[in-house]
Amino acid sequence: MSIRVLGKGRRERTLPLWRTTAAALRAWLAVRGRVAVPEMFVNGRGEPLSRWDFAYAYSQGPILKETDDIFVGKGDGNTTLRARIPVRFWKVIVAKVEEGVAAHGFILEQDLSDVAWEEFVVPEE
Repeated sequence: MSIRVLGKGRRERTLPLWRTTAAALRAWLAVRGRVAVPEMFVNGRGEPLSRWDFAYAYSQGPILKETDDIFVGKGDGNTTLRARIPVRFWKVIVAKVEEGVAAHGFILEQDLSDVAWEEFVVPEE
C-alpha cells in the first residue's frame, strides 16, 4: 500500500506504507468519518489542514533505547555510518483552537520486525 502526499513546493510524491501504518490509517479513517475533501487530516470544520491550523509549534524526537536496532551503512569516502533506529517517538503539538491554545502530546511506536535492513541509494534528481 502507498499514499500520495504533497510536499514542499507542492510536489506530489508517492510513499510506501508499512502494514502497521496502513492499519493505523484505516482505523483513523473509521474514527474520522466522512468529510467532503480528499485529504486524510482535516481541521474541526472538516476542511484540509493548513499551516495556520498548526501555527504555534510542532516538535518531535526519538525515544532511544539500548535495545533499538542499529543500521550500519557506508558514507562518503567509504566511512562507516551507524544510526540507532528508534521504535518509539514523542510528538508534541501546540495548536490554535477556538478557545485559544491547546497542547497535545503523543508517544508513537512502530513495529520494525518486518523491516529488511538493507542499504539503498537515493538517486540524485
